[in-house]
Amino acid sequence: MGDARRRGSWGAGWGALAVAVAVVGCLAAVVWALTGVRGTPEGMLGAVPGAADSPAGPGRAAGSTVERIVVEGPAVERTNRSGRSGADGARAWEPAACWVELAGERVSCGWVRVPLAEGSRVSLRVAVLRVAPRRRGAPLPPLLYLGGGPGHSVIARLSRDLRPLLSLAEERELIFVDPRGTGFGRPTLECRESGPLEDSLRRCHERQSVDVDPSEFTTAAGVRDVEAVRRALGIERWDVLGTSHGARWALTALRDAPQAVRAVVLDSPVPLEVDLIAQLGSNAQRALDRLAELCAAQPPCAEAFPSPRDDLLRVAAELREAPLRTSGTVIDMDRFVRGVLGLLYAPARAAYLPQLLHRAAAGDFEPFLQLEAGLAVDEFFLGAHLSVQCAEEAPFTSLEAIQRADQRVATELRAVLSGRSYLEDCRLWKVRPAAARENVAVRSEHPVLILSGELDPVTPPDYAEAVRANLPAARWLRVRGASHGLATTACGLRWIDAFTRAPEKELSLDCPDLGVAAPSPLAPTGELQVELPLRFLTSAPDREELERLQGTP
Repeated sequence: MGDARRRGSWGAGWGALAVAVAVVGCLAAVVWALTGVRGTPEGMLGAVPGAADSPAGPGRAAGSTVERIVVEGPAVERTNRSGRSGADGARAWEPAACWVELAGERVSCGWVRVPLAEGSRVSLRVAVLRVAPRRRGAPLPPLLYLGGGPGHSVIARLSRDLRPLLSLAEERELIFVDPRGTGFGRPTLECRESGPLEDSLRRCHERQSVDVDPSEFTTAAGVRDVEAVRRALGIERWDVLGTSHGARWALTALRDAPQAVRAVVLDSPVPLEVDLIAQLGSNAQRALDRLAELCAAQPPCAEAFPSPRDDLLRVAAELREAPLRTSGTVIDMDRFVRGVLGLLYAPARAAYLPQLLHRAAAGDFEPFLQLEAGLAVDEFFLGAHLSVQCAEEAPFTSLEAIQRADQRVATELRAVLSGRSYLEDCRLWKVRPAAARENVAVRSEHPVLILSGELDPVTPPDYAEAVRANLPAARWLRVRGASHGLATTACGLRWIDAFTRAPEKELSLDCPDLGVAAPSPLAPTGELQVELPLRFLTSAPDREELERLQGTP
């Protein structure tokens, strides 16, 4: 396949872009990352490259670091005979020194104690970060953000890829909650056991089960947690913004605590009723195919890179037969395919994919290595992830369903993209299956804004359509040229701000970043498609281009 060290025209500019890459947490890449970990003798299950959106394994990306989240204090506490947890009660607000610095913002942090299960005398601490409104006397309700994963700390990511959300604090309080079992709460369901995956997962489950029942770390429990937070903070109703799995969390809140919610934004949503595990591979394949179609529609891209799909399949097949050893690292099929999928999560990165694939097919892996080296590595709480997925997804799928869905995946990619590894992992991570209603669509009359991107490799526009079918007061905005997680983009933030200011009114779609003039306003129950420009690049970026890309999540 040629010399992987050949640089072509890629130089320092590409390295700078790599360092600037933002990360957006998401579920699918956890699966792809675990595929790499499964074949990694060292294990180290606590770190997933690229914050689960752009897995670069196996192992860690060269030059990357893991930010270890450390919280002092007991993991769990038991209530006294009165049923109260310490002097402040089971749901009292406990101030704490803030775990992240957000320059220019008025921030306060703390914990809220919640029972492990309804009626349980064992209590957990849920970590909360509050951003005060910049304007005194802010007229808007607080906005609760529910992040993706599951298995990531929202609070830890606020100083990085989620920082754009802080622009929403102009006239409202923002509230960020780490899901139970993650981040700065106590306890955390992290897995730091080493060794083969099967053995390390089993040992991690045994260790965690000494203090808590992993079956209690579910999305429905997360709704009870944020309800406890709302009451502890004295909030009557709030708006809710959920991204990816956070959108499923928000849907569950609409079902279980509708009285607490005024309006909801569902960004890249996951419907409760879809077979997500079975469709992981076909969803990724759909996005890769759509990328190739968009390249073919742009003459410069089509001329320079006539077959992105064939390039990917060729490289995958060759790496499967003979992994590449270069510069002290090994690039195998899993690592390369998962890295490519990670690039799909933001248009700024996807714009380079046809070029990267073409170079790799010619034996030049320098663009891939340089981008991968700049990806962040977030601490990942695998036990929390599996507790959710093994209760809420795995019981409602089957090997047969996965195999049928995988028929839509290219043979060369099937081993990497398939969700079947969940069945093996959930056999080891033993939790109770969720109730049947966790596989039933949520219906609500609340005003809802749904955002979806056409290049989303895990929550495709079809999922947004399925969610909307059961929300009669929902409006759906489909964004061409966008991918997974629009909430941190310039246009997404504009739309979220406008919608939550007046959820019952038409939504103006004016945004300077739109590739075409803004269409007519989006009606309260309407559906529209808008376009963000995605121009595939045929050369390495210069500094001016880098600055533009660095400003685009």
